[in-house]
Amino acid sequence: MIVSQSRSTFATGPRGRPGGDTGSDDEEERCDSEPKSSRFQYDELDGEGRAQGATALICPSDLKAPLTDRDTGAVNVYGFPDPAQNTPKSGKGNIFDRTHIVGDKVGGDWVNENLFTGFSRMNKSGMRRCEIKMERQLAAQNWVQYTAKVNYSHTEGIPDSITMSARTENGVLFDNVTVKNITEWQTTC
Repeated sequence: MIVSQSRSTFATGPRGRPGGDTGSDDEEERCDSEPKSSRFQYDELDGEGRAQGATALICPSDLKAPLTDRDTGAVNVYGFPDPAQNTPKSGKGNIFDRTHIVGDKVGGDWVNENLFTGFSRMNKSGMRRCEIKMERQLAAQNWVQYTAKVNYSHTEGIPDSITMSARTENGVLFDNVTVKNITEWQTTC
């Protein structure tokens, strides 16, 4: 299991999370009254054009129905390889994904500010487990307050990891979980 956790983001409310640490009535009211565009905030790209992070109040109405078409868009994600360099030796699948900071299934947009180059296994194991927890809460008609930061240890290239936190009116789903951008399967959340 490759996962690390650090100090809680919910105690201090960093990075200007939409809605801050308000009560559940405030989030429910925002879900009823505010459009997604005001509830989802993506950090600006860095000087290299790389995604940095996001915060979102995700409402039950943002959850996509099963088998809904994905908007794959023609987004040129920093560091994403051409198809010849993205095919594993087995010829099946991809080595890298255009990885969402705020997941596609929970309403995350196909924009550069919300996409980074992530190993497919990172996206389909470590990040996916956390996203499933959020999807279950949304399906149960609960809002999710989510924040994530993409971590780089260098000035160029793809990220090393992403650190994510999520809570609902029922409590914390996961807090400061770091998913490494590696080729191995990971267990998180």
